[in-house]
Amino acid sequence: MPNRVNSKGSVFSTSDWLNNHFSIKSHGRFRHISALPIRFGDNVLDLGCANGAWSRLMAERVGAAGHVDAVDHDAVLIDEARNSVRDSHLGNRLTFSVADISNEVSEFEPRYSIVSAFNVLSLVPDASLVLKAIRKLLLPRAGLLILKDSAISTDFYWPISSDIACEIRKRLELGETIDGYDPNFGLGCRNLLLENGFSIDEVMLHSYAFMHPFSMEEQKYISSNAKMIESISSADCISADLTEWISSNMGEGGFFFRNSESIYTTTEFTYICSII
Repeated sequence: MPNRVNSKGSVFSTSDWLNNHFSIKSHGRFRHISALPIRFGDNVLDLGCANGAWSRLMAERVGAAGHVDAVDHDAVLIDEARNSVRDSHLGNRLTFSVADISNEVSEFEPRYSIVSAFNVLSLVPDASLVLKAIRKLLLPRAGLLILKDSAISTDFYWPISSDIACEIRKRLELGETIDGYDPNFGLGCRNLLLENGFSIDEVMLHSYAFMHPFSMEEQKYISSNAKMIESISSADCISADLTEWISSNMGEGGFFFRNSESIYTTTEFTYICSII
């Protein structure tokens, strides 16, 4: 899978990858952010902000009385994020900084009403360490952690043969990672949150459905997600049938995208958490 690693070595975090994902889901992103408990005047810390797409939506929500500090360890993405708000009305309420959330989060001042971690804890080597640091940054008795992540085991492709669907499920059940990325973190993080001192107040599910005819952007997104299945490290060899399904059927312009009956859905999980 070409171009899936950014300048800091993080998978699925390049500008091209991020822009493609945000572009095809933009219609749902506005509904998603409006449903979150981010209020006028909040101080928000956005961890792993990448190129700032979510940070900009949060800055709109907090208004002129609030502020968003957004951090990422990739300086290239932070430069892109800074350029996106230069000379805009968001410039005074949004600050982008380079920081490694695995090591430097604890250096921030503990004053945040909201800490957000969107599709980032699934990439860090020790999510427990980051969660412990987040607890110290939130305002006592009032601060909230908003954690969002995905689980590719919930992705749905139709039509698909029962043999291919069964093999995909078995590969995903191995619980292995893709170059350090946990593809099912969105489903498996509940115990992790509880073990690190957070209660889960609410779980929000946001599903996105795409069907024939598919735009080129949608084909790129769906095809790249299907290829992730092939990238899961495993002692078991991948079958020739699954390899063919991924490369030919699910490749951009493949049969899946030409079939008038085709549909693909993906689900994101958002956890609203308080400190115990």
